[in-house]
Amino acid sequence: MRQTSQQAQQDIAASATLVRTFSDKTKDMAGWVTSVRDRSATVGDTVRAVKNNNIQIASIATQVNTLAINAKIEAARAGDAGRGFAVVANAINELSQKTSTAARQISENIESLSNWITDLGREAVDVAEAAHGVLKESAQTDKALHQMEETSALEHKQAERISVQTERGQRAMDILRPAVRNIDRTVKDTTRGV
Repeated sequence: MRQTSQQAQQDIAASATLVRTFSDKTKDMAGWVTSVRDRSATVGDTVRAVKNNNIQIASIATQVNTLAINAKIEAARAGDAGRGFAVVANAINELSQKTSTAARQISENIESLSNWITDLGREAVDVAEAAHGVLKESAQTDKALHQMEETSALEHKQAERISVQTERGQRAMDILRPAVRNIDRTVKDTTRGV
């Protein structure tokens, strides 16, 4: 019984250690998830700022395109004298078209990134809530294991006391046994004699 209670006490202590380690790791994970959620909000703000900057770039590209069209018109009015100016206007027009295409692609990429960050933030909130629940349950489990440890320690002490008392009883029986045999022999001898 003493050995069994001692083994139970060791098993409970090992389980408690594992739960506490798990709890600590869960706390670290919950902290990390919370920081991811906070950082995703910051990244979201940055993405919105980039989106606004890209809108300005697209607007400038449109204005440059309009300017290039006007320059072509003026070059055409100028005739032969405006040919060199027409070449520059065409180059500016091509550049504004490429800028407009790049701005459109950037907008699409920003939209995808923004959606991804929004999803990540939502998932981080869900995971943070789940981690908080796990922490709560882990704390309750740790408390229960602590009570089990205390109870197991008390039971182990009682088992040791019982073991000590049993050993004393055994020694007393060992001392008493020869005396009882003597009394038995004496009673038998007396009975025969009577």
